[in-house]
Amino acid sequence: MIDTMIQSTAGRKVNSDVEAVLASLESVDLAGLDQVKLLNRVDTKAFMPARLLPRLLELIKDDYYVLDTANTRAASYNSLYYDTEDLGLYTLHHNRKLNRYKVRYREYVESKLAFFEIKFKSNKGRTEKSRIKVPGINMSFQDREVDLLRENTNLDLDSLVPKLWINFNRITFASRKFDERITFDLGLHFIADDKYTDYGQIVICEIKQGSFSRGSAVLTAMKSLNIHPRKLSKYCLGVVSTYDQVKRNRFKKKLRQLEKAIKE
Repeated sequence: MIDTMIQSTAGRKVNSDVEAVLASLESVDLAGLDQVKLLNRVDTKAFMPARLLPRLLELIKDDYYVLDTANTRAASYNSLYYDTEDLGLYTLHHNRKLNRYKVRYREYVESKLAFFEIKFKSNKGRTEKSRIKVPGINMSFQDREVDLLRENTNLDLDSLVPKLWINFNRITFASRKFDERITFDLGLHFIADDKYTDYGQIVICEIKQGSFSRGSAVLTAMKSLNIHPRKLSKYCLGVVSTYDQVKRNRFKKKLRQLEKAIKE
């Protein structure tokens, strides 16, 4: 069973160059961000060396608002993912199966909010998310979480156990048209049992849109910095980084790309 101790991102320092750019941006609060929830959406992902983030933020600052919560623009997130004992949900992703789920608790540290969430990747390539507000992260499902799972999945609830902590800082942007949301995850680290893996040298970007648009300002800016969309699941990266005996053939190329990005 995974260790119950959370290694929080709270208090982790963000690069001073990143902080300087963030301080100069126009902000939006949570109420404003609710205009672009995009719980049913298309995701485009990319990753980059952390050193490029300040330059990218400078390029997009006139096209987006940055989320400011509790006077924080690089918010701390703690997430606990559930899977079967043999990592069956991970294996479905590894084997490129669609109609698959991710099940997690997520805590927003500064705002003192927590949610239980189910993410469903359909065979049409869309991501749907269902969630409920909860008091905090739990090591076992409570009644409301069980109800949500039964309403939204066909999973065997008795087979799901805590398997992986994923903790990071997240910067969130909303487009000025409120039709797009962007997140940058930095200070990323994983914990499973007693194993800890740090990926602080990279930043993972997710662009969330109702339907894919190449006209996105952030995609244009990324292209100018030679950053191209590349699929990457934080959960799958965490599993291959912390579980030694897991199937990983599909992700070997991705791991080499990450190592190259880290060394750039």
